[in-house]
Amino acid sequence: MRHENGKDKTGKTREMVNKILSLKHKSPFVGTLIEAMSDAGCKVNPYKHICIEDCHSNFNIFGGFDSENNQVVLCQNKFDDVYLDFDKFAQMESLLSHELVHAFDHCRANVDFYTNPKHLMCSEIRAASLSGQCTYGSNLIESTLNAVQSYHKTCVRKAALRSFRALFPAWSLDQSYNLLNEVFYSCYNDFSPFDRIPLTKKQAELSYKAYLNRHRYKV
Repeated sequence: MRHENGKDKTGKTREMVNKILSLKHKSPFVGTLIEAMSDAGCKVNPYKHICIEDCHSNFNIFGGFDSENNQVVLCQNKFDDVYLDFDKFAQMESLLSHELVHAFDHCRANVDFYTNPKHLMCSEIRAASLSGQCTYGSNLIESTLNAVQSYHKTCVRKAALRSFRALFPAWSLDQSYNLLNEVFYSCYNDFSPFDRIPLTKKQAELSYKAYLNRHRYKV
């Protein structure tokens, strides 16, 4: 990924990130991951570890995790193409959560994103599953849970495969599918630091509250 400096252009994107991190609007996905990283010894400083830059226009990506510099990179120029502020906020929330899953995986397990395809695929599965990008609306009733779970798994598989192939373009589709199938269930069922797979935003909120209160009854 090549970055092009655009300091004056990043203000609105930084404001959006600060809003997502604020107590009033805090995303339960982002909140859980940041708390967990701090507990794992990798405290996130938003101005040091969340980098906002113009990314090369030839890359069809909105951001990434730079494990060498321990930075989440957000491509502000890509968000210029998202016209509605609400959509920008939702996409930023999902993207920030997605990349923080990679950061958390790197923190807890020193994941090798660049030369170990299995590590990358596993982290992409977890990022798609735990970032909110595959959740339904939080107003679904319990009777639709099976349908939600089915949708979520399908969405996660597609998203993980797409992200993996963007970073390993030399791999054939069949090779990528085979690796996805090999690691899917073990990685999908690893939902740390959440206490469940957040199928809806409501479930993510409950998981975030549970994480914050995890030591409440210990003596």
